Amino acid sequence: AAEILKNQSSGDATDSFLDSIDGGSGTPTSFLNDPSTSQNGSPLEIAKSFLGLKASDPKQARTLSAFFKKAGGVNVNPATTAWCAAFLNSVLGASGIKGTGSLMAQSFLNFGTAVKKPTKGDIVVFERGASGSGSGHVGIIAGVNENGTLQVLGGNQSGKTSIETFNTSRVLGYRRINQTIARGYVADSGATA
Repeated sequence: AAEILKNQSSGDATDSFLDSIDGGSGTPTSFLNDPSTSQNGSPLEIAKSFLGLKASDPKQARTLSAFFKKAGGVNVNPATTAWCAAFLNSVLGASGIKGTGSLMAQSFLNFGTAVKKPTKGDIVVFERGASGSGSGHVGIIAGVNENGTLQVLGGNQSGKTSIETFNTSRVLGYRRINQTIARGYVADSGATA
């Protein structure tokens, strides 16, 4: 994770996005006033700008909730609701790409293009709980380790936005974000919704 974070640049669109969300305080809040400031950033870079925000901290939970409303179009309190899909939908929205609009992690199995070999920036969907339960987790691949485990940047990982290592044994699918159809939901059939 340190290598991934080391690759972050300063003075780019992500920094202006952070400044636009929080006035430069390190908490993304200025985006809430002008979401257009972030649409130059990739979903991975925008997601990185939220690293460390905790649902258990009331102020940070309000920031996350406002981000979900403004960029993702949903009212979600991260202190009381599973929010990994809300976070990813909002990150996509902030980068000018329409997400699934669902709070279900597994909804991302129908997003973008299915890929067998994931790369940095792809979406990964995990099964959680009993097989076939419909429960899951979703995040963005920040890196693939030499041993095959994944560095996943996501929301609601240990109650916060973080990069954590995940084994691939519970992976349901990998999806490539098709940025050429900005603001369009892309299903496997190629249709947009």
